[in-house]
Amino acid sequence: MRGRYRRFYWDAVLGAELPDGVDCAVFDFAVNSGPGRAAKYLQAVLGVAQDGRVGPATVAAARA
Repeated sequence: MRGRYRRFYWDAVLGAELPDGVDCAVFDFAVNSGPGRAAKYLQAVLGVAQDGRVGPATVAAARA
């Protein structure tokens, strides 16, 4: 993966921490709509607080 995509999109949504499949979907969404919007939609689907940043609570909900 190229540096720019890794830095601004993959790392921004903590792609390495998300479950397989979810990581690629959220990464793709982040590239096309921005990492903040991708994070908010993921959080809405998971039923956690929508702050637009993928953090420990979002990752834990995704893994559950």
